[in-house]
Amino acid sequence: MKKIALIISILSIFASSCTTTYKPIINFSKPVTGTQYEDESFVFSLGEAFSCSRLNYKIQNKTTTNLEIDWNRASFVLGDGEAFRIYEGEMKGIDKNKEQLFQIIPPSAFKKGVIVSGKGLSYSEYAGWTADCFFNGNPKSFKGKTMKLAIPIKINNDFKTFNFELIISEVKASKENMLLH
Repeated sequence: MKKIALIISILSIFASSCTTTYKPIINFSKPVTGTQYEDESFVFSLGEAFSCSRLNYKIQNKTTTNLEIDWNRASFVLGDGEAFRIYEGEMKGIDKNKEQLFQIIPPSAFKKGVIVSGKGLSYSEYAGWTADCFFNGNPKSFKGKTMKLAIPIKINNDFKTFNFELIISEVKASKENMLLH
């Protein structure tokens, strides 16, 4: 009987530690549609977002020289016009007020990473480093919302800021057990 009570207690702990997370599916809407932008210098692809404040990306260098990304000048602009800093995912939250390193991508190489919202970036002992969602409100209502992404990239010794418009085409809900993280 004690074993059954113990098993029930353990199962109830696991069940109560489940939470619903929402992952937006983000696509380009300008200058292209879909999940990939390509020109003669590079390919920029979007992947599934880890959360409502983190966006997977991949940049492939198509040139014979290094590409350099200036993350200090990169930003998001929300649909309401609010602009805020973004961080490349390798940056430690504790360094949020410091300069980020330039990202160098050698010829024919690629970089996979995560763009992290700088909106409300904070630390707590319970949750670690967290950032606010790109949008306020219920994540299920994010579908159809737009934002802009500006990324300065140095190509052949010339900086150019690439401006992309993004749209949340879908929001996936999934159950996750927080004890397993």
